[in-house]
Amino acid sequence: MPTLSAKKPTGLKTTFRDDGGRQLPKPSLGCMPYTPRNTTLGALVVSVALGMAAPAALAVPTYNVTDLGDLPGGEDLSNASDINDAGQVVGSSEDASGRRAFRWESGSGMTGLGDLPGGEVDSHAWGINNAGQAVGYSKATGQPGSLAVRWDPGSGMTKLGELPGGADYSNASDINDAGQVAGNSNAATGFRAVRWEPGGGITNLGDLPGGMDYSAAYGINNSGQVVGNSEDATGEWVAFLWKPGTGMTNLGDLPGGDVSSIGHDINNAGQVVGSSQDASGRRAFRWEADSGMTKLETLPGGDDHTEAFGINDSGQVVGYSRTDSHIAAGRRAFLHEEEGGMFQLDDLIDPSDPLAGITLTKAQGINNHGQIAAHGHLPGEEATSAFRLTPKSTSVPVPGPSSLALLGLGLAVAAGSVRRQS
Repeated sequence: MPTLSAKKPTGLKTTFRDDGGRQLPKPSLGCMPYTPRNTTLGALVVSVALGMAAPAALAVPTYNVTDLGDLPGGEDLSNASDINDAGQVVGSSEDASGRRAFRWESGSGMTGLGDLPGGEVDSHAWGINNAGQAVGYSKATGQPGSLAVRWDPGSGMTKLGELPGGADYSNASDINDAGQVAGNSNAATGFRAVRWEPGGGITNLGDLPGGMDYSAAYGINNSGQVVGNSEDATGEWVAFLWKPGTGMTNLGDLPGGDVSSIGHDINNAGQVVGSSQDASGRRAFRWEADSGMTKLETLPGGDDHTEAFGINDSGQVVGYSRTDSHIAAGRRAFLHEEEGGMFQLDDLIDPSDPLAGITLTKAQGINNHGQIAAHGHLPGEEATSAFRLTPKSTSVPVPGPSSLALLGLGLAVAAGSVRRQS
């Protein structure tokens, strides 16, 4: 499937795209968990040594899968970008005329959201809130670039507008439950991260001190906090957190790498996920106010390239880990659990599910019930298909040593500690 992309905004210098197609302004750059926290094992050792019962399984979710299909007349091509707590999914799909934004929900299936009047058949929905409002972009007649839009259930599409002096390009990336929208717009002096208000206003979020008037926003939480990346005084693109009243804060980057990072999503606890360059490659991160930026693992056999795109309020993270740098199919979607580490997402599908055996190449959204919006390939197919994954259970059996073996191990290592390796 062609890469989904919005027109490069005028004046924006170097960009890279994720495989979902958002403009990301910055310079080029089995079912067992990967390196699970061995502190869990340590806890089991101590509990058994003290005569306490040890749990029989780690909390590892298993999933059932729903194929979201495609729009009528299409070519079996669809991408999923976000999911709300009602399980509604948005993204884009090819129909008989071109690429269209869609909203999918149980019972009614996939519905095309339409395009701006007279525009090209080219639109994509990036985000959806719990009221079912979706945001993204659409092409319009006479406009060389895409324009930010909001789709409202029952009332259709609204063009969100651009900054004063800006023209030809804007893009809406995410929407919170208050109807505030994060995205970006051309401006008279550059390209800026913005926040649109439900009543129609637009706020220029600025850029980092010393920057050259370039920034972009990708995620927003229910407090109106926004994340993205911005050019700094050195000309590098780094992740930011913008808060009402305090403005934009540089989130930094991982140690040892180029000064290069991006914030993709923020949950209602203020945790941020994205990716950053370190000494070994591009790595997914979680950022928290009290501990800063923490590197997430890669999947076994990966090449040190991971990207995190979504986080829910429980701290579950989704994205992809690259296992082959030469082909897009070498990417594998992951789920990262704070206490369990990183899992290849398609390994967690219930083996009895009719869609067991699909390949998931990217997960971009996760809701507070643990449902995931992802895309990948059906067995034997090259076309990209959108899927929704729904947790079937909270755990699967993970065999452990017997109590006697644990007791012996506890006596041997009671004074030690075992740490998870990155």
